Amino acid sequence: MFSPAIRFFFPVAAALMAAFLAQAQPIYRWLDAQGKVHYSSEPPPAGARDIQRSASATDPAIATTLGRINAAAKSNAVVLYQAPMCESACRDARTLLEARAIPFRLVDLDDMAAFEKFKAETGASEVPVLRVGRSTLKGFEPNGWNAALDAAGYPGRVPDAVRAAL
Repeated sequence: MFSPAIRFFFPVAAALMAAFLAQAQPIYRWLDAQGKVHYSSEPPPAGARDIQRSASATDPAIATTLGRINAAAKSNAVVLYQAPMCESACRDARTLLEARAIPFRLVDLDDMAAFEKFKAETGASEVPVLRVGRSTLKGFEPNGWNAALDAAGYPGRVPDAVRAAL
């Protein structure tokens, strides 16, 4: 009744569809105890706050990109220091990190004690300051920040589907 090609095609197509759907998994966003944002295809640990679960992601590019982001975040955590008087540069710094879907801890230097601790840790006296692993970048300079994030293993271009899933 069916030609040999069609009898072969349907089982192969069904197997491919099943494999594709098996990769579908939700994407989680949450905050840890220090206020750091995390993205993962794994459920958040106990104690996580502000948990958000997106619809399942079926695009393998999403899973691959999230894997790269999570691996980079484990070995080279990102911290952004900002202060109330910093407006456009700090906003641009946050925008750069968010556009690349980089999980980061935001430290607001809203009192003198926080500012003194910041100066001792970074050697900086102005914001924004970016810490990528053990590297400290003072002042917002997009090319330098992107180079440091690239060197730390964060993906340079994040597919729109990843940002939409987050």
